[in-house]
Amino acid sequence: MALGRESADAYLARRLDHFAAARFVQERLPPDARLLLIGETRPYYFYREAVAPSAYDVHPLHRWVQESPSPEALAKRLATEGFTHVVLNIYELKRLHDNYGLLAFSGDEAEANTRRLRELPRALRLLFAANGVFVFEVPRP
Repeated sequence: MALGRESADAYLARRLDHFAAARFVQERLPPDARLLLIGETRPYYFYREAVAPSAYDVHPLHRWVQESPSPEALAKRLATEGFTHVVLNIYELKRLHDNYGLLAFSGDEAEANTRRLRELPRALRLLFAANGVFVFEVPRP
């Protein structure tokens, strides 16, 4: 952005992998949208109410995955909890999982829980995808 040759949006799009998704949310989702961020801990540019646990927090999805028998039931749980949309950053999720154990499961049900989490996107409606960041709509029950 030296000497003003690059717009703020162009700079942010180049520096932040989630900026295009945030721009989509700003421009296309209703002001009362409520976001659950998965693998994304930076909610600032989304300008919507959002739950974005840090790497040091227990993600609420961890418990909900374990309590839901299917991806569809998990999607219904998200709706029940008041979420209208999910933002998934797959590259950041992998980094947070590998380095901090975010959404890592253990015990007898670890494999089933991991599979249920991985299959969640098929129970949601894809609205936007760019740079490994996806915006999904949570179906209403």
